[in-house]
Amino acid sequence: MAEFVYGVAVIVVEKLSSISYHQICLALGLEGDLKRLKETMATIKDVLLDAEEKQAHDKRITSWLTQLKDVFLDAEDVLDEFDCEEQRRQSVKKHGRTGRKVRRFFSRSNPLVFRASVARAIKDIRERLDQIAADKKNFDLNSRQEERRLTNEWKEVHSFVDPSDVIGRDIDQKNIISLLTDAASDDHDEIHPKLSVIPIHGIPGVGKTTLTRLVYNHKRVRCYFELKMWVHVSKDFDVPRLIKEILDSATGKKNDNLTFDQVQTQLRDNLEGKRFLLVLDDVWNGDRSRWIELRSLLTGGSKGSKIIVTTRSANVGDCMGTISPYNLEGLSDEHSWNFFLKCAFKEGVGHEQNRNLLDIGRQILDKCKGIPLVVRTLGSLLYSNQDVQYWRYISESKLWEVVAEPYRKGIFAALLLSYSDLPFHLKRCFLYCSLFPKGKEIFSLELIQLWMAHGVLIPKRNEYRSLEDIGHQYFKELCSRSFFQYVKKQGWYYSFSMHELIHEFAQLVAQSECWIINSPESDICNRVRHLSVNQLSGNEIPSCLDNLNSVRTIIFPFLLTEPLSDFFFKKYLWKYECLRMLDLSYSSFETFPSYIGRMKQLRNLNLSHNRKLVNLPDSITKLQSLQILQLQGCSNLEKLPKNIGNLSSLMFLSITTKEMCFPENGIECLTSLRTLMIVSCNKLSYLSDRIMGCLTALETLVISYCENLALFDDQDEKVKRLSLQKLIFMDLPKMRALPRWLEGCQNTLQYLCLGSCPNLTSLPFWLPKTASLQQMEIGACPKLCSLPEGMHRLASLLELRIAKCPNLMEYLQSVDGKNWSMKIHFVDYLEPHSQDRMESLTSEEPRQTERFWTEEEDTKLIQTVVELYNKGKFKVEDSFIGQGYMEAIRRLLVAKFPEFDQTTEDMIESRIKTLVSKFHFVHEMLTRQSSGFLRDSKRRL
Repeated sequence: MAEFVYGVAVIVVEKLSSISYHQICLALGLEGDLKRLKETMATIKDVLLDAEEKQAHDKRITSWLTQLKDVFLDAEDVLDEFDCEEQRRQSVKKHGRTGRKVRRFFSRSNPLVFRASVARAIKDIRERLDQIAADKKNFDLNSRQEERRLTNEWKEVHSFVDPSDVIGRDIDQKNIISLLTDAASDDHDEIHPKLSVIPIHGIPGVGKTTLTRLVYNHKRVRCYFELKMWVHVSKDFDVPRLIKEILDSATGKKNDNLTFDQVQTQLRDNLEGKRFLLVLDDVWNGDRSRWIELRSLLTGGSKGSKIIVTTRSANVGDCMGTISPYNLEGLSDEHSWNFFLKCAFKEGVGHEQNRNLLDIGRQILDKCKGIPLVVRTLGSLLYSNQDVQYWRYISESKLWEVVAEPYRKGIFAALLLSYSDLPFHLKRCFLYCSLFPKGKEIFSLELIQLWMAHGVLIPKRNEYRSLEDIGHQYFKELCSRSFFQYVKKQGWYYSFSMHELIHEFAQLVAQSECWIINSPESDICNRVRHLSVNQLSGNEIPSCLDNLNSVRTIIFPFLLTEPLSDFFFKKYLWKYECLRMLDLSYSSFETFPSYIGRMKQLRNLNLSHNRKLVNLPDSITKLQSLQILQLQGCSNLEKLPKNIGNLSSLMFLSITTKEMCFPENGIECLTSLRTLMIVSCNKLSYLSDRIMGCLTALETLVISYCENLALFDDQDEKVKRLSLQKLIFMDLPKMRALPRWLEGCQNTLQYLCLGSCPNLTSLPFWLPKTASLQQMEIGACPKLCSLPEGMHRLASLLELRIAKCPNLMEYLQSVDGKNWSMKIHFVDYLEPHSQDRMESLTSEEPRQTERFWTEEEDTKLIQTVVELYNKGKFKVEDSFIGQGYMEAIRRLLVAKFPEFDQTTEDMIESRIKTLVSKFHFVHEMLTRQSSGFLRDSKRRL
């Protein structure tokens, strides 16, 4: 599509205009060739936006744009060759010449050979481009410019479904809960009386998954079922995969390296005698035999166990259900309108003031047909622009007529409108999302790294932000426009997913550029450059790879059932010289081919969790363009490659090795490094301050699961200036204090997380002097008894989260200051922050222990606790509420104040713990100390 071409054109033209390219061209004698190429490309770029709008009604333009895209991408590959050559030259200057001179003379590293090769490539591109440019006159295209615009407002969203955000589903929710908890529904199936199946059927986008999540997290359902599991199914009804994912959900962890028999046995043990609820979300396949096979493996639960199946197919519902499918209809006109107002207007702003917007909004809503996904998508699009002319443009757009299928017409038209409104750089970023499997939980960090590998994070002129920061801004912009859902903050990154229809839309738009291979016989367009290989064994090499020559991305998003064959490496890694990203995580090879060093344009290499990998070839250090190297989870890796310090472009490094200490002239030479993750290095006992002192660009440091690493607070260490913004220390049993070299980051540190450090006794004196610290998390540090003097006066600190630190909690209760106490939150757990968190299972059932409480709600909660106390139904154990009494508090709270119906016991308990620390009178009441209380004539509080 044109927007993809325009994004590439902008990057190519900007590269051709840069000073560095001008200098290289002068040195190679190619200045004239590249100048003419730039002029032609700039002329074509100016009409691409007009072509984007007109291609929907002229297929000739679509064909013209497809040819242009190939030429621009090939030109980008050639220009990246210039980058690689310049980086090689700089490396030679810094580290000296390597390799034999004769070999270098006949290689492309020889300036004469390089010039001849690049000159031929540029000539070919110019000839192709001139021929395509000549056809431009046939389409009456006009020049247009686009400003890079971003919506500044970022609305934080959560992984769980907030009942207040769901409109018009009260009756449906009540009906489904009744089906789940009604004993009569257990008798519908004579063959399997213990297991009832409730199908929820509806067209895509109508809200089946949202309704099911709402039910799944409801208090009645949580109390009724002993075990809950959630699995996304999609088109591939593969029984072994589903059984494993059901077990993962039941146990809350990944169960890799188990045979199918072992998975069945463990699942049966977990289900035995329990009343369970299993959600099979988004089922497409109505193959009765596969369903019977799966169902036979789900026996053993107690009576009352249920399965919910969400599906867009009535046949699937009839095939799997033990009752008639529950048909979920679209929203009523009234509910649709209320939902639209909620999505399209800022909260608290009187939309009734602009009657013109409301009238146009009614016209737009008529096209939504009551489908919540369409209402939300258009509402999010209109939210950022309250101009009447813009709303009228959306209402009258011809894109409403582009899609022919009845149920997709409104949905895809709405998505096209929202997509078309994106700035060009966000359009290209969105298309890469199609490479992730449908239903997969995605992490903002891995998405941003994918964008980095393909050079789509574009800083503005004179902008000095890091690529990661730009990527986070792009991610938040796509969130604010409702392209992502169930977004949850995970410390310093986010997890999220894509609605099935938005994922289908991304695949539709990107189908000539990005492709997911689902079988060895997949037939794909030979123009595809980005591949995600899904659910194949290592020996099942798709034959379609033979027809592809310019592949830039290869991702294996799932665990391979068999290791990749050496044939794959020899044939395809050698062939794909333009590869930018290679993801071979969870593979099973012991050695990696040495010719990886020839892939000069590779920027992202993921070898994580390869537990058989022992050594890496030294040739890997020739990858001068490499920005991201992931080696975490490689538990048998003996050591890092020799000369790893030569990777001058490396920005992200995560490692697991058997080394006791890192050698000199290694990591500390990575002067571009911005994120360093040291994970599960169990033999590592020493981390030199020399390394940290040299990494002046480092912004994020994660050290976790290193059982022998002490990180001593050496008073003789020289404090060096650092740039650290995020610091995470997790599971370091030998650490007693933070190392002194961290003092160098007191002016930059923004986020600090300390978890599972059982011997940590104190925090450094300089912590209250930090100028930028905004968030702290401390968990499972039982020997930590206090915070440094003056922490309560730290103005920049917005939030302090404490979990499982009894001594610290007691200390915080004695600290005065209302503003300080409002920043403290006591929680039951801290989210893991290592890269392993991205590889682990995330339960579909969120732990809802957090909730924002108003002062009025606090008052009602305290009144409820006092009332229970006066009734003699309140018990204190170990200075807190006794076991089992939280339910009594909740029942009375809901009875007195119905608005608390969706507030869980965990939320109430978490809030009471917070109140104990904030207000002395609550602490006194809960510890049966009466000072500060008034009593009436009957001795009631």
